[in-house]
Amino acid sequence: MGDLTLPPTSAGALFLYRGGGITPCRPVMTGDVFADVEIPGVDGGPGLALVLTHPCSMRSGGHVRERVMACRVEDGPPIRQDKWATGFFNVMPLPGLAATGDLGHRAVFELSGRVLTTSLDFTKRLSCLEETGIALLLQRLAFSYTRSVIEVEVLHASVAHLLVEAELLEQWVEDRAAAAGAATSDLILSAEEEFDGLMNEIDSVPGKTHRDRLKDPATRAAVRRLVAKRLGR
Repeated sequence: MGDLTLPPTSAGALFLYRGGGITPCRPVMTGDVFADVEIPGVDGGPGLALVLTHPCSMRSGGHVRERVMACRVEDGPPIRQDKWATGFFNVMPLPGLAATGDLGHRAVFELSGRVLTTSLDFTKRLSCLEETGIALLLQRLAFSYTRSVIEVEVLHASVAHLLVEAELLEQWVEDRAAAAGAATSDLILSAEEEFDGLMNEIDSVPGKTHRDRLKDPATRAAVRRLVAKRLGR
């Protein structure tokens, strides 16, 4: 049994966004942390929760599914960086989550349940993991259930197209929100449906949807250019 991958050395390096005030244009993604979330079957009332659902099964018809898996985020003694590889297998350490120097937050996998997506308040989203952070989370989550190590590079490659799609969706919603003057819930839902329609369009040359073209690293850049063109960039 091999060791798990060590995290970046600096606190906060796992995060794309942290500290709150995160744009609602950013789609809900694996590893997002929200405050005041009730998790069915987990005692203690509402608290911090980390989204566990895999990126490939999170959305349907352009929108996040009615419920997603999430687990409780707790605070505790700091977990030394060199201990990540050989211990604490049932948690995902989140050093620097609060952007105030704390090192003790961790997502506890066994304290999990299916939460209503409507309980994930965008104004209470505290952080979003960056790509390496998401891959590390998936590695630790898989190991907690199977005690088998899946290389981070393999995990990242398996979800890269989904992370690019999330990035492009964020750009799409931002564009629509800027034109409307605000990112309301109705606008976000409409923009998500519009973007989903674009991803489901079939390109005439390869005969594949743009979503399928994102799966191929050779055509991923072409989809980026297409989205930019549709946005007038």
